[in-house]
Amino acid sequence: MAPGLPQNPVTTNNLSAKLYSPEAMHLANVSEDENITFRNYSEVGNMSFSKKSVEIIGVVLVDDRALGKSVASSDNKAVVLGTVCIENLKLTLDDLRRLMCTELPCLPASFNFLTKDGWPIFKLQEHKLKASHVITENNCICIKKEFEKPRVGIITSTGDHIGFIFTDLNVNVKQLRDIIEQQLKISQRLRVEYRFLERNGWPVMPNQEPILSVVDIMLGQVVCIQSTERNSVSLLYEPGQPSIISAQTSPTKSQPSIEHDIIEDPEGSKRVPKTSRDGSTKIRTGSDKRMRLEKDNPILISYVRAEAAQYALDLKQELVSLKFNVYLDVHEIKTGSDWQDALNFAVTHCFLFVPLITPMYGKTQWTNREV
Repeated sequence: MAPGLPQNPVTTNNLSAKLYSPEAMHLANVSEDENITFRNYSEVGNMSFSKKSVEIIGVVLVDDRALGKSVASSDNKAVVLGTVCIENLKLTLDDLRRLMCTELPCLPASFNFLTKDGWPIFKLQEHKLKASHVITENNCICIKKEFEKPRVGIITSTGDHIGFIFTDLNVNVKQLRDIIEQQLKISQRLRVEYRFLERNGWPVMPNQEPILSVVDIMLGQVVCIQSTERNSVSLLYEPGQPSIISAQTSPTKSQPSIEHDIIEDPEGSKRVPKTSRDGSTKIRTGSDKRMRLEKDNPILISYVRAEAAQYALDLKQELVSLKFNVYLDVHEIKTGSDWQDALNFAVTHCFLFVPLITPMYGKTQWTNREV
């Protein structure tokens, strides 16, 4: 007890009794519970603000025509593969790929992501990019199936779709022609000769094919070809003009061809004109004889089938329209006939021999024999 102060033990004991009374202890416990409850609610509130919400994202498979374009989720050409649930839009495309492989059973084995604008992303770029780079405003992810080599469509200048091929884009156009023949067999299946058109619509000549690559003639994801059928026919015949062949074989009206039928005398020492009974010399015009020869002996078209089959068909059609008799092996030689004998007879008895000169002409078995 401090000196100079009056001692009051009763007061001290009463204060201690009040501090540790059951009522005081109850109030202290209630106050502590309220503090704990407040802290718990605060922590729950903070968790609700920091936790990311789950995003449900659609996954669609688009075709090559979508490259470089913004693909809408309502595009009826896209194939819907399903949805994925993403909690963090900042995960890399590497992680997104693994998540999609887990949640989508119909996912292609190999595919590329497309950006929002439709640009393809290669696998080596995926670790640099986030999921937010490929999720469109329509809440979908667009992917494209990946092949070992790029797929290139083949269409004609008239808009006909021939098919598609798999090829490297750095091969030259001459190699591209070989690839098309290997995979589509256009010349053999469609019996048509063609040339390529580059992006400006200009035809590519054969001597230019080795110096141009596929990317030089691609238009989007396709390569355009043009049949040479129309041009080959126009070289032979223009409406209102005489054809080259008819101009060479038919006599002009201003200069009739007069021909003597020559016979040998019995002694064989002289050749004199054949005369009629009245002593006048018998003559024939060239047009009469030509008509008789054409009727009996046709025009023979000689060609390399792999290079000029369509040219030969077009030429025959034009000549027939001009009333010529035309011999074309595929039409005249019947199944089961001896091909060699039939051609030998045709070459021997034809009125006019017309070779269609192409690079392989004269080097094949039949054209070599015909010549």
